[in-house]
Amino acid sequence: MKRLVFAICLATVTVFGCNEPIVLDGEEDLLEVDALTQEDPDVELTAIDSTAILPSDENTFAGLLVVNKVTYDVDDGPRVDSFALSRVFFADILRPVRHNQRTVGFHGFYLGGINLNTLPMIRIPHIIRMRMPPADTVAGFEYIKDLTATYRPNQAYTWAADSINVTGVSIVSPGELRVIAPTGGAVLSRNRSIELLWRGEGSLSIIISAYDPVLRRTRPLLRLRPRVNQGRAVLGVRLLRLLPPGRDFIFTFVLSNRRVEDVLRPYRGQVLLQASEVHNIFVKFP
Repeated sequence: MKRLVFAICLATVTVFGCNEPIVLDGEEDLLEVDALTQEDPDVELTAIDSTAILPSDENTFAGLLVVNKVTYDVDDGPRVDSFALSRVFFADILRPVRHNQRTVGFHGFYLGGINLNTLPMIRIPHIIRMRMPPADTVAGFEYIKDLTATYRPNQAYTWAADSINVTGVSIVSPGELRVIAPTGGAVLSRNRSIELLWRGEGSLSIIISAYDPVLRRTRPLLRLRPRVNQGRAVLGVRLLRLLPPGRDFIFTFVLSNRRVEDVLRPYRGQVLLQASEVHNIFVKFP
């Protein structure tokens, strides 16, 4: 029965999703595995490989305050691309954006000045990107700060703004994350178990996404969470064979600190604070 539940969930993940965790046997039982689906297929959500924010997070929380260090390991060579960024977005729930008679997002609040570690963040348009016409919609604002030159692990990041009650609210970045296996550009077999190896203590999850190298789009499929972070996990043949057809995938390792805060202004609600080290490994299946 466990195997039947597993097969049904994976076979339907790209269409319907699965309402219960996927059950695994043997060494894979050390992982919690959840199917990921996008609630509205017409909307292009921010890619998990750069934000570490799940579609469920974007659709659940009224606001997001995040700090991410992101690394892309495309091939097994000396070059890797890395950057760090903070993003703040508060949704105006009284100003929904609608498409085909459905709410597909909300305007972003104008927050005035907002600082991160006493330095001003930059206000940019909040864009709701659509997979199909009509064109993308500019809906209010969000705020970003380039941290590439200053990001440090195990460092407190504190936001302050007069327009919202987050003055002095902080999140500490996690320790350093290093992925050992697989390596970027690896060609993996569906007929052999894959060993995942990493170094980094704390709460870790691994997102498996299909990747379209032409459109440069990702489609999240599975979230794997070690029951205990021991720096190792195994993906068995049964799981690998049930991934959808396609050669290109991204394994996104996310080491994160996160918590939820209540806010009273500009409205009563909950916001997500998250600081993450994100390491993306591009792999292929024949």
